[in-house]
Formats: sequence, structure tokens, C-alpha cells
Amino acid sequence: MDAIKVQQNYLSCSEGHAAAVGTYGQIYVWGKNYYDRVKEKTVKSDSPSQSSSELNSDDDENKKKEESSESDLYFQLGFNDNEIDYIEKPVYYSLTHPLYRVNASQVQCGPNFTAIVAKEKPNVLIDEETNEDDENFAKEIDENITEQPPYNLTPEEKKNHPNIFLTNHIRQEIVAFLRSKKIEFMDYFKSRIIKESTFIDLMKTEIHSQFTTEQIRNFINFKKMRLPGKGITLRPLYELVYKCKQSRGVLYILGRKDLIIPQRHGQLSAELIKEFTLCYYLINLPESVCCAKVCCGLDFVIVLSFDGFVYSWGTKGSASLGKNRSPTCRNIKLITGLVTERVYVKDISCGFSHCMALMSSGFIMTWGNGDHGKLGNGRLENSSRPENIGADLGDIEFIKAGANSSFCKCKDGNSYFWGEANDCKFGNEIYKTYFEKPEQFTYTFDIIDIAIGKNYCVIIERVGFLNQIGKGTIVCLNKKHKELEGASFYQVAGAGNSFLALSNKGCIYSWTLENECSILGRDDSITASLPGELTICSQQFPTKDDEDEVNEEQTVKENSTKIVKVYCLEENTMLLTDKGEVIASGTNKYGQMAIAYGDIEDYSEDNGVYSTFTLIPRLSTTSKVCITSMACGAFHVIGICKDGKVLSWGANSYGQLGNKALTFSQQFPEIIVSLKSETIVQAAAGLNHSMVLNAKGQVFSFGSAENGKLGQGRLNPTVVYSTPTIIEGLNDIIQISCGASHSLALNKKKALFLWGSGWKGQIGNGKKDTVYDPVLLLINHDWEFATCGTNHTLAINSYKKIYHWGEVCFPEEELEIIQPVPIRGLEEISFKRAFASECHSAALVENGLAVYCWGKQMHKRIASAKPETNDKELCKPIVLSIPGEKISHFSIGQSHGVLVSDQGNVFTWGYTYGGRTGEPTDSKIRTKAFSGKYVDLSRYLSKGNKAEDSIKEQVIDIQLLLQNEPDELNELNIREVDKQIAIKFNDCIDKFVELTASDKNQESFFVKVEHKMLSRLQQDPFKCKLVSDGRSNNSDTENRLIFYSSLVTTYQIHVCYMFKLMTLKLDEKKKIEMLNLIYCDMEKDYRLIYTSIYLARMLLNKLLEKKNAKFPDFFEDPDAVIYKELINKIITASEVDMIKIRTFAETVIQSLSNVVHMDENGIDPNPLNCQKNTPNNTVKISNKITAYQISRNIVDRRMSKLRQLMQYFVDCFRKFVREDEFSDIITLIVKDFINKCTTKFDLKLKKFDYQIDVVLMTTHTILSMIFKPLCDAVQNPLDYYVLVENKQASSIENLNSISDSLRSFFSGIKIGASNERWYSDINEFNLINEKNLELKVELLEKIINKKPELEEMFLESMFLNSLSAFDKEITVSGRSLIRMHSITASNLEDLRVNNPSYDPLILLCKALVSVPPMKTYSHTEQLNLSLYTRALRQDQSIVRCPECEMLIPRDMAPNNFKPVIEVYDPMPPNSPVFLYTKILATGCKKIKKGNINDYLNQYKEICEEYLRDYKSVERVNSLIHCVDTIFAAENDMAIDVTDAEQKAFVEKNREKYFKNIELGCETEFKRRKHHCALQQKLTRIFDHLLDILNEKQKTSSLSLKEKKHLLFNVEYGGSNRDLERFSDSVMFSIFLNKIREYTSKKEMSINLFENLTDEMKESLRGFMKRSLSELNRKGIIKEYFIPENMKPKDIIFSFEVEGEFITMIVTHSKGRLNLCGRDEFRQEELLLYEKIPSEYIAELREEAKFLEKDKITILPSRSFAIKFGFSQMALLDMIGRMEDKIAAYIQNISISLVNIPNSKKKVDKNKTKEEKSNEEDETTRHLQAPDKNLD
Repeated sequence: MDAIKVQQNYLSCSEGHAAAVGTYGQIYVWGKNYYDRVKEKTVKSDSPSQSSSELNSDDDENKKKEESSESDLYFQLGFNDNEIDYIEKPVYYSLTHPLYRVNASQVQCGPNFTAIVAKEKPNVLIDEETNEDDENFAKEIDENITEQPPYNLTPEEKKNHPNIFLTNHIRQEIVAFLRSKKIEFMDYFKSRIIKESTFIDLMKTEIHSQFTTEQIRNFINFKKMRLPGKGITLRPLYELVYKCKQSRGVLYILGRKDLIIPQRHGQLSAELIKEFTLCYYLINLPESVCCAKVCCGLDFVIVLSFDGFVYSWGTKGSASLGKNRSPTCRNIKLITGLVTERVYVKDISCGFSHCMALMSSGFIMTWGNGDHGKLGNGRLENSSRPENIGADLGDIEFIKAGANSSFCKCKDGNSYFWGEANDCKFGNEIYKTYFEKPEQFTYTFDIIDIAIGKNYCVIIERVGFLNQIGKGTIVCLNKKHKELEGASFYQVAGAGNSFLALSNKGCIYSWTLENECSILGRDDSITASLPGELTICSQQFPTKDDEDEVNEEQTVKENSTKIVKVYCLEENTMLLTDKGEVIASGTNKYGQMAIAYGDIEDYSEDNGVYSTFTLIPRLSTTSKVCITSMACGAFHVIGICKDGKVLSWGANSYGQLGNKALTFSQQFPEIIVSLKSETIVQAAAGLNHSMVLNAKGQVFSFGSAENGKLGQGRLNPTVVYSTPTIIEGLNDIIQISCGASHSLALNKKKALFLWGSGWKGQIGNGKKDTVYDPVLLLINHDWEFATCGTNHTLAINSYKKIYHWGEVCFPEEELEIIQPVPIRGLEEISFKRAFASECHSAALVENGLAVYCWGKQMHKRIASAKPETNDKELCKPIVLSIPGEKISHFSIGQSHGVLVSDQGNVFTWGYTYGGRTGEPTDSKIRTKAFSGKYVDLSRYLSKGNKAEDSIKEQVIDIQLLLQNEPDELNELNIREVDKQIAIKFNDCIDKFVELTASDKNQESFFVKVEHKMLSRLQQDPFKCKLVSDGRSNNSDTENRLIFYSSLVTTYQIHVCYMFKLMTLKLDEKKKIEMLNLIYCDMEKDYRLIYTSIYLARMLLNKLLEKKNAKFPDFFEDPDAVIYKELINKIITASEVDMIKIRTFAETVIQSLSNVVHMDENGIDPNPLNCQKNTPNNTVKISNKITAYQISRNIVDRRMSKLRQLMQYFVDCFRKFVREDEFSDIITLIVKDFINKCTTKFDLKLKKFDYQIDVVLMTTHTILSMIFKPLCDAVQNPLDYYVLVENKQASSIENLNSISDSLRSFFSGIKIGASNERWYSDINEFNLINEKNLELKVELLEKIINKKPELEEMFLESMFLNSLSAFDKEITVSGRSLIRMHSITASNLEDLRVNNPSYDPLILLCKALVSVPPMKTYSHTEQLNLSLYTRALRQDQSIVRCPECEMLIPRDMAPNNFKPVIEVYDPMPPNSPVFLYTKILATGCKKIKKGNINDYLNQYKEICEEYLRDYKSVERVNSLIHCVDTIFAAENDMAIDVTDAEQKAFVEKNREKYFKNIELGCETEFKRRKHHCALQQKLTRIFDHLLDILNEKQKTSSLSLKEKKHLLFNVEYGGSNRDLERFSDSVMFSIFLNKIREYTSKKEMSINLFENLTDEMKESLRGFMKRSLSELNRKGIIKEYFIPENMKPKDIIFSFEVEGEFITMIVTHSKGRLNLCGRDEFRQEELLLYEKIPSEYIAELREEAKFLEKDKITILPSRSFAIKFGFSQMALLDMIGRMEDKIAAYIQNISISLVNIPNSKKKVDKNKTKEEKSNEEDETTRHLQAPDKNLD
């Protein structure tokens, strides 16, 4: 159950050994490696639950085992080596699993064994889908699944159901087999990877599967078991067999198998794992059990599963096992009585002989031995049944068990103990040996973890301090020992009186209160009774952030971005960020910087001086602290947190921190406990006292009561208030301030109260007496602000004028002023804030542009850098300002100052001693002048995505990545996958070649299909247009067109040529002309569309490379016109998107008709077009403003209609955003635009919120680009084929008005000038309306959330385009071609991509020789070009261009092309990077600033002395040898390792080489990861492409039956819907398009046969189609017999002369067939299909020679219901004319002008016009191009 989230035990110990989990999942162990046999026997003999006979038998058995085989001894630290009996300091190793790559996640030590829970390593491959479908998995293990899918499944689920059913039954077969053999899964299969053929053989021969080999292969594919090569992983099968994904929690045990390892069927229920000297057991948990937590008792183990159940086993039956008694106690069994339908177990814990469980309902269950009252049920009896302790303790937060004690902590802060309580180890004042029931204890701190020892307890409080309790004392170890000052802890463990604690930084501290300790794990440099760090493994354990599982993205997001407030202490400067973090500089003598020993690595021992601004760890987001405001005294600070808590730190000799203590200093920010119940809104701090203000307007004071400054009445000067005390008499206060010896408060009525010392007149009451209680300042002013200095006071009244009194240090004023007076020279200036220090003051003007400073001459010199040296002289106010920025906050100290601008820039000035100005360079000078140069704080502040990315790069942990590197990144696997991808690509090419071969086989058939189509389009197919041959250079023109076709094709296929063309220094119009020429006819041509997207990417890069490019102004650059024009062409060419855009346009225009009705100027906003725009219709008004004033009602009414129309559009737009979407083409354009602009301009687009300016700006920029076709379609509907019904309402004025409004809506630009206020309503609707803005941003977010892959889509389109029947044909302007030729020829050097000898452009220009003159073609002359776009037909060699990243044919690629599949080049096996990669991947965590040489020595020592892994030892030696060799070679020296000085010198210089090698490891990892991601992409692309080609093959091959059906439908009236069935055929689609094209325009039908080739002419046949009524009228049919319901005009005869037969087809059609009109065909009913042999016609002809009169010939000759009587003479004449026409074409006979004699032909004047016309027609019919063979 995923809801189970238990505390991870990263460290644990028994009295003899200890273990901990490392950061990277290694297990650290130290202490005794064997268990004490004598002690074990003693324990057994003392146990009342086992007889002596059982003990003796056990001893005998142990002796026999020891004698028989020493290899059977496996020890509690995991080392199977008799020489390793004790490990003094921690040693680490990694666990292995037969199926998973695992990391240890928690550990628990028993008395003589160790239990470890491990989970699968996280996968670092971002692009990989690691989460399997849990829903499918639940069905795969469901025993009741049926073969028939349930009725309520989705189509996708129904599709998967057969595979799920198959998987389920294969699982059942394997489970049944394993049970019958009584064998575990891994014992049978032996390995986690086996060959696919081996697995199939096992399934067929041993498991006797009922499924076929093909079905088993389908199962392997469905479960994604296939690996690179021929292997398959058994992991999915393992999870199916055990019915759970155990990778979340597998269990290991280190120890003897006869002690604690569970059994099943009399055999061990565990798998022994041996590696080097390591031996440990992997426990085989029951089915469906995945370990969430493990706890170990004296001789038992309990396990909590993720579904909330608890299981147990042990070496003997005891109450701790629940009801798991002997002799089956070694079996893993469920503890009953805990879980119900509604309640499950959340957490578990156990002691030596008792257990606890925290239930989801909040109560605690206990069971086990009841001595000492440790079950908490009020009895001392044993209980094997889990029982509720019965006490109502409230909502339990966590539980913990000691050896014989128990503890729980509630969420309300209460703590309860029960069980053994000797030596007052819980802090109880009354000595009591034990508690039978939970006893409440109250502490002054909040507990987060506890370790219960024998005589002591160690508690960790919320702030991370260690508190040791016992012997009647409670000691805070952090405060007692300097070494622990900066350490914070979050986990603690203990056994006996020895303890381990884990710090927030991942360090383990150990100490013992006993004479001897086996688990100290360190030397005795620090007394054993004091916590000391295990330095050998410093910072190698999980940190507090790791434990809390902090989301990395969230952490980056919460980084501070700017400084918002600044504060000065006497010797410090503090900065507060927008995220509540504190950055400080100065001294830390009194702890005022909140830095303790160990907080930061470069801790200052020099009186704690920090000369550079430093981020305070304890006051940062990592410590979960967020400060909203602070108050700074001389040496102490009060901070108010976001959650209302008040923190204090610094000097505390007078109790000014309010924490009940009087200490010299306090480095730790602590909560003022007495203010927990108060909501504090403001704080103030003076020299040695403080005040706070709560939300009720009450004031609390604390600290020194000297001079009455606390306001608590007359007190002895030595009195100290160490806790906040309310000041009586002060109510409704809104502001407070503290000086050195006086204080003030301002209430809501703007009255000012002061109290304290008045010896300098600072109270302002006209006296110099001390005031012990707050007194009202009796002066006739309302005060807005007031502040206390050391001995003077400043105040600002309600008129923003500033006053001062006391020791003001102002020239030409009295030294001491006892009543408020205005400051001379500043009477006319308005102020909003002031600050008073000891001898000088400052005030901020109301507009924030300047700060005025005055006081001692010292300050003037510091602020202005003037040379005066007399510090005692006074100066008048001087001004500090920042050009272009406003000052938002400022502060001044005794001798320095700081301010921050509204842009977050910080400026400091003053004395630099002690680092108070925050920059290291300041220490070189005594004083720092205000120079207007801000302090660089970029290392702490995040500035947009680029800064965030750099932060991520800085914190990247390459070792963590290498530790968790998946098998997919293994170099051998990468090479194998490369081979598989190459095979897939070759399969695609082979399938393409196969398709093209099949295509050629069908060509002859499709030629016949084409001519039957053409015959259907026109009854008389031989009426051709006369083609004049007047141009003498006809052949030259044709040759030139061939080269022009190649030129256009080159520009189209390789986008680099087009990019270079677009970046030439040409006129913009010429560029657009070239763009329209080369990218003409893009509609539905997806190859060209995707190619143009590549071009758009390159053009955008070019725009962004400009130096002064700014967002979004760069989009208005003149060079951006081409980019925008190209984007517009792409969107217009996208059929899917244009359908949506046209629908939008039609909706807008239809709404326009509804709104304005018949008013042609219904929404025209121009006042000049109104009817009443001139007074008395006499003077014409040309000014819009004047016209609006006259015709205001009309204009406002029109604008109201426009507003209504826009509302209609937005409603439609909203529906589209919520329910529909654009195509992937637009997503590709938008995502590329956003990604590139984000990288260039640091756009913050992580969160799509319309309230963020940059998001809204980006949205408007993109939407204006996407919806430009919509605005154009509304403005010019006919150009975009948009239906317009009401033409009067859709006038030019109305359409212009609504299109302008739409452009404003999408671009965010206002309509009209600023003074044209009639646009205000529509502008507000378009640009300010929050719902509309939110809708636009929602659309943008929806667009970019899609993840299309351009390369995949382009490759698919390229293959399909190459499978087209014919090359693409385009019609272009002749003059444009010449201009393209001219530009290309003139700029060949700039345009070429390849070597001049091979570049296609250069070769083509050479072939074209010269550029023809422009007059060669007229302005209107169009030429047909046949492009060679089926590139793969000629050459299947595809490569990748390094510039544009496109896949292109090899012959168009540059010399430095890249292969489509880049083969991975592995690291050399003995290179330093390879060796160090292996070490980092298997070693413990390396400290970032630690010595690498020491790290390698530790790694080598562990491998050599403990693991006996000599291969790893050799790896370290080789690495060091490589580095030394490189060092010696670079320094030209020979190294003598026996020389100690040389050896030390070399070791010192190794570090820099190791650092470079580490960078190389990171580079290689990124290279492997990038290549793996590329492999995944290419695999997906080629799989998809192969599927498409296979599907294409299925639909492209026609059977004989389909061919006959197709021929019939083409010729005899099949509808377009019938023909659509064949439109997927390779070549037939082009013919279907011709039908649509040539039937749409009559002239195209007439001129259809001009394009016939010679091959087509050879297959021509005579054809004639006439109706029965026409044939009867012309005398061809004399008589006929047809059904009564048919009319002669509806009977259609078709005659075809072809080969040996004349075919007569008779059909019935009720309507006239429209051959050249609409794009559809009428269905006809076939009445007769008769083939008349040519021999029969010959007989009729012979018979006709001797006939004296005509004869009736009946057809058909056979008996039939319908018969026709033909005139024999007329029939033969008709057939003869058809045959003559065929002969004329076949023999290529023509009547040419060349063959006409020079003599003029006589013309018979008597011929009629009709006869002349007939002759001309006949001549025209037989004219065609002259025969090339005739001279």
C-alpha cells in the first residue's frame, strides 16, 4: 500500500555490532563479526520457554555443523572469513540481487544478526517509461480473469485483454510447476537473464505449457522482457509469480542460517548470495509481500508490508511472534488480529521480546513478553495476541521500542513512556523501576527521534539538538560541547548505554557511557563519553534533505531571486531575501550571525569574522525557515517567521533574546517559547533590550530594565526581564522602536508614546528626566512614523515632514534639542521612512529616489569620499541615489550603511573593519565610499532559467548518477542496441525496395486503369488542341526545364540551401518570391511542410543570434518578415489546421451577419464613416475626434455590436480550447519558438499563469503568429474559400473591423490611438479581461504539452513521398524561374554546401550555361515542372546534415555529414576515465571537497583487507600509475616511489589530475545518456516507420478479383466512394486525384489528352458513348425491345474497339451523367455486356459488300430479354470511324503546317460556313506535334 510511509532507519546497533545505510545505498558495518556463543547459550538457558533437552539438542547440532563444515558459518557483519572477527572502523559494501540493482534503504540490528531492507536503484533515464501499468498488473495476477473481456472496457483495454489473459495463464503454469517441484523461482532459473530460446524450451519441455511458441514470444514482447542481443530478463516474470513488485522492498539478513533464516517445506526460504568474502541471505518473502520495514528482536524478526500487514518468524516459539508457535515458528506467517477491512498497520517497532504496531486508526497494539510492563496494558503477563494498550493518548505521530521499554509521541507534543524506567532515564523525578501503563512526560522541546538505552535515553529535538537524559539529569549535548555547536541531528540509535546519532549533513557520531564498547567505530582522540564523529566515513550517509525526500525542482523553484530588506547591527550587515532567507556579513563574536561550529565548511576561527556575504544555513529554505522581517540591535537579532514564530539569537547577557536564559552568546536561532500563542507582527531591538508587537496592538518588552527603557515602571537598574512581558497602558499600537536607552510606540490614532532615559532630550517632553512608563508626546502633530537612535529620535508626521530631537548631531543646531523641531533644509521634502544611529541619521524620500544623510563629518567622508578628516565636524544632509532605480529599503549602523533598490541590488558603504560591508576587496581599504556599484550576490540568488540551470549543473552529483546507472547505459548494451537499430533501419529500406518493386509490377495494370478513367471523363477522347511549333528553341526550353526542376528540387530537399538563399543580401520581395516559388503547392505535402519547419528553426536561430535582440522586439525586426511569412505558409498548408481556422472564420462571419443584419457599416468604428459626421451637412469633417463627438451614439452602438461579436467568438474559442486541439505541426513550431527564446532571453515559463507578464507576452506573440491565417481569412474570405452567405453584412468595412479586433485579441496590441476612446471597451475586453487572458494562456499550455517528434514525422513523410506513383508536378512563373537561376548563379559561393566539384547547385548552373533574358517568358506565362522528389527511389543512402540536422540523400550532403545512426565509441578499457568511472560507481560517497587520494586509499584498503576484491585493487593501482605517468611526462621527470619527498610531492599534485578525470567521467556519462536517449528515439521512429510500410504493403497489393472490380468501377459508373476503397494503392491515388482535378473545370477536360505519352498512345482504343434515343434518331438502331419502365433517353450505349473484340455495354441511368461538372459520378445499372469478336464484324463487312439494301442486325445474337436491331450499314460505318481514329494515333499521323505545300490551297467559295467549320474541326482533330522522324 503506497500510503505506508515509515521512518527509514538509516542506522542501528546492538551491543556488539552496528550498521548504517550509506548515501548511495551501500551498507556500512563495524563491531564484532561473530556472535558470542557463550552469551547465546546463557540467554537460551535463562529462557523459560524452551526445555533443557531442546537446548542440548541445539548445542549438539551446532557442534556438528561447526565440525562438519566451517563454510556454513555466516556472521552478523556479512563477512565469511574467520580472520575478520572484529572491525574497528566502518567498512562498506554493496548488496546484490539476482533480478534487481538494489540500494540498501534501512537497517536493523538484532543481538547476533543484521536485517537490511533494500529497494531498486532509481533510474536516471529521463526519457524511459519506468512506471508500469498497475491496473494491468492487477489483472495479470487475478485468478478469476476470463478470456472474454468485460463489456465496460475501453478500446485500448480490449486490445490489451488477450495479452493480459495470456500473461495470467503463463503465470499460473509457472506457479503450479514451482509448487509441484517445491522449488523457489531463482533456484530453478538460476539467473536473472537467460536466452529467449532457452526460456521457450523450458516452457515447452519441462513446464509443459499449453501455449504455442508464437504465443510465448507475444508474452515476452508484451511484458517487455527482451534485452539487447538474444537475452530476456526474468524480472517481470518474477514479479508475476510473487504477485507484487518486490523491488520496492526486498529483505536481506546477515547472520548464521541456523539462527534466524526462515524456512519453508523444511528448507531455507532464502537464497544464499556469495561475493568475494561476503555471504548473506536474500529472504524469499511470501507472495504479494513487499517489505516496507523490518524490526529485530532477541530471536525473531517482524516485517511490515506495504499493504499494512505484519509477518513474523523466529528460532523458537515466543509471544513476540504473535501466534506463530513451534514447530512452525521458522515459517514466515501473518500476525493475525491486527488488520481489519478499515484498519491497517502504519508502523512497527520491537524490543528484545516485545512488539508494537501503530494502527491507521491512531491507536497502539502491543504483544510479546509483558515483564517490566513494556506492553503498556497494565499487566505484567505475556501476550501472543496483539492488544490495544487501552489508553486514549490522542493522535500518535510515531512509536519507538527499547530493549524493555516503549515510547510514543503524539502530534500535540505530548510524550508517553512505559516499561523499564531505571535510573530516571525518562527524566522522571520520582525513582520508579517501571511503568505498567503509558506515563506522560513533558519536555521543553519537540521530539523528532529517540533512542532508549539501558540507563539513558537520547532525544533529538526539532531544531536538531541532542539531549541526553539519565541519572536524574537532562543535558543538551550540542550546547555542552563546542564540537557539536553547528551539528544538527535527525536520527539516533542505541543499545545498552552506547549511542549513535546521524547528523543533517550525513555524519555519524558515536559515544558510550560504559567502560567497554564494540561499536564506537572511531579512535579515542575524543573521549568515548562525548559524541565524536566517525571521520573515516564523514558525510557518507543520507542527509536530512534525503530523508525528507525533497523535490529537486521544488528546491530550485524556491531559491531566492532578490533582496527585499536590509539591516545593520553595530558590526554586521544582514540581508533578507524574497524567500525569507538571510545573507549576512561581519563578526560572529556574540553569535549574531547565527553560525555555529560546523554549519559551514569555511568556519572562521578569527573571532568569527566573515568579510564576504554568506548565506546562513540555519536561516535558509533548506532548514525550513522563512523570515519575513527582522529587528537588529547592537549585537542581537529578533526574527519573525512566516508561520508566526519568533526567533532570537546573538548576545544574551541581559536576557534580550527572551528565552529565559542569560548567556554571553547564542549561535542558534531559537523560538521564544513564551510567544508561541501570540501572533507577532513587528519587533524592535536596542542596545541590550527588545520589544515585540502582537496583532492585537499589545507590546511586550524584555532585556535590561536600566533607565526604564522596558516601560515596566521604576525598577532597579540591574533588573533583567528574560521573558517577554506586556507593557501595561499601551493599546492599539501599530509601530515600535528601541534605542540604546529609550523606546517608543505609535498607536492607531497617530499618537506617539516614549519612555526611558531623557538625559539628552530624546524623550521630547521638554525635560531631561528618565521616564519609567510610556508617556504621550504632547505636541499638535499626527505622526506616521518614528524611530529611536542611540540618544536621539526621528519622526515623520502625517504631512510627510521630518522632525528630530535629542542629541541630533546637526550643524547650526543646538547640541541637544528637548522638543521636536523640523530639520533645517528638509522642510519642503516629503519622507516616508527614517533611520537613526549613534551620531548620524538618514531618511528616505516619499518617491524612493533618494536617501538624505547627515551627522558627524565621518559619515560625509564615507558617503562622498571627500578628503575631510575631522570626524567631529557636522555635515548638512547629502543625497544618495541610484540612477534608474528606486530605493525600497535601507538601514545604517554606527559606522556603516546599506540600502537595496526595487530591483534587488544591494549597495554598502562605511568602515570595512570586521567585514561589515560584505565584499572581500573592501578589507584592503579602511573605509568604503558609496560608489553606486552594487554588491554581487549572484551566487545566492536565482535569476531566471539560465541561472537555475547553472545551479543544477553545479550541484550535479556524477557519482550518484554512476551508482544508479542502469543496464541500458552499459557500453556493451549500447553497442548491441546500435546493431539492432541498424537492422531495423535496413528492414525499413528493404521493405521500401520491396514496395517499389511491387509498384513496378502493377504499373502496366494501372496504365490501363488510367485510360479507362480518361475515357470516362470525356466521350470523344481524340479532340485535341492544336499545339503551335512556332518557337524555334523548343528542345532547348525543355532541356532547361529539366535542369530548373533539379534546381527547385535541390532547394526543397536540403534546407541548408534554402536557408543560405534566405540569408543573402536580397530585397525582401525577392526573398518572398523565391520562398513562394520553391515552397509552392505545399498543401497536403507533408514532406515539404516538415522541411519548411527545419528552415523555420534555422531562421529563428539567425534572428536570435543578433547582439541587440530583445524579447519580443526581435519579432518586429525586418529580418523576421521571412520567418513570419514562412510560418504563415506552413499553417496555411496544414490541412487539419486550416479546416479548424476556416470553421472559425465561418463562425465569425455568420455571427457578423446575425449581429449587424443588413447594415453594411454595422461595426465600422471609424467616426468619419458615420452618416452624421458633418454639422448641417455643410462642412466635411476630417478629424476623428470631432466626428466622434457629433456621431457618438452611432459609434458607441457600433462598438457595442463589435463587443457582442467578439463575445460570440470567445465562446467558440473557449469550446475549441477545451474540446479540440491543433495539429502537431503547430506544436513543433511553438515549442521550438519557446525553447529557443527561453534559452536566449531567460524567460521564466515554468508556470503558465496569465498574471505573469512574460507568460502573457509570450502567449500574445505566439497566438498572433498562429492565428494570422484566421484574421486574413476573416478579412478576405473568398481568398481562403470561406463561405459568405450575407454579402451585404459582410462588407469590407465590417470585415476589416472584426479582423482588426481579432488581431488585437491575439497580439495583445490596442486598437486605435490613445485619444480614440471609443475603442476603450473593446480594448479592455481583448487585453484586460482576465477570463480571456486565462483562456489564451491555457491554449498555449495545451499546445506545448504535446510531444511530437519532428524527425519521426519527417522520415515517415519522406518514405511515403518516395512511394508516390509519380514525381510531384508544379506550375510556376517562368520569370520567377529565371530570377531564381540568376540569384543562384550570382551567389554560388555563398549558397554552396559541398565541395565545388560535387555541389549540386554548381553542377546545375554549369549545365544551364547562362541565364536566359527575362523577356524569354511573358509576365503571365506559367511553366510545368516535374520535381525529382522521390529521392529514395534513386538512392536509399540517407545521412544527417550537421547544420540543419535533417535526414537527406547522400548526394546532397556536405562532406562532414553524420550517419543516421551514430555508432557509440566506447571508452578505452584501461584509460583513467574508465578506471575512475568503475571506482565511483562501486565506491562510497566521495566528499566534494575531500581528498581524492585518500578516497582511493580507503577504497583500496576495504577491497584488499576485507572484501578480497583484488580486481578492484588492481584498478586503483592502475589509475594511480596512469596519473603518475601523465604527471611525470608533463613535468619531464622520473619518479622514485622510494623517495619520501618525491612521493609526497607527486601525491600533492595528483589532485588536479583526479579532478580533470572526474570531469571526464561526467562527460562520458552524459555522452552515454545522450546516446541512449537517441537510441530510444530512433527505435521508436523505425518501429513506427516499419509499421507504416507494412500497412502500406497490405493496402497496395491488389488481387485479380480486386483488379477486375476496379476496372469495372472506373469505366462504368462506380461512385467516388467506391473508388476511395482503392485510394491507398501505391499508384491509384494519383489517378483518383486526376478525376477530381479534370472534372472540376471544363477546359481541363477538353485539353486532357495533350499530356499523353507515346506509351499511353499505344494502349489507346476507340470509344463511343451514345444514348438509345440518339442512336435511334440517327438511324443506327432501327428497332429495340426494352422494359416498359425504361425510357430510351436513359439507355446508354458504350462501344469500345480494343484488340480482337468490340465491346458493347448497355447501362440504364435515370439522370444525365455530368462528366465535366461536379466532382461525383452517378451509379449506373448494367443491362448488357456483350463482346463482339472481330471475326463477326469481318463477316458482316463481307456480307455488306453484296447487299443491295440495308439489313437489320440483331444484337445480342444470343437469346436475351433486351434486344436491339441495328442498321448493318450504319453500325459498320460507326465501327470504321472508331478504328480510323485509333490508327491515326498509333501511326502518329498528323496534318502539320510543315507538310502543307507553299502554294495556296484553293478554297471553294461555294462552301457554307458550317461546312468550313466542320472541315476545320476535322483538321484540328487530326493535328498534333510534328513527327520527330520526319525531316
